Amino acid sequence: MLAFEYGYNDPEYYTPAEFGVALRQLISQTRANGYSGPIVLVGMPQPNMAPEWKSKDWGAYLAEMKAIAAVQSNNVAYIGLNNAMPAYPNGPYWADTVHLNEAGCDLAAQLLTNVLG
Repeated sequence: MLAFEYGYNDPEYYTPAEFGVALRQLISQTRANGYSGPIVLVGMPQPNMAPEWKSKDWGAYLAEMKAIAAVQSNNVAYIGLNNAMPAYPNGPYWADTVHLNEAGCDLAAQLLTNVLG
């Protein structure tokens, strides 16, 4: 399994549409290089780091990932960790404002297992 996560730095470099194009290219290149296994697109909860992050259109980036998974016919799935765990500092899943702790990693692994069967 190969997992691509929407990164917290992506809004600094890409609009949601540009992010979608780049992600499609990444998937295509991965397949062209011979990987045929499952690809999971992971939607992370919005970080709660500073006021400027609240202006990021987090949902638009996640929507791009969902749209890609919905139309890809080559074993691409979407999992929304953003729906399964609250953003920091709410909940027991965070080591800091960005990174999962052990409980967060365990939950992410369980959710991935559920998606992949």
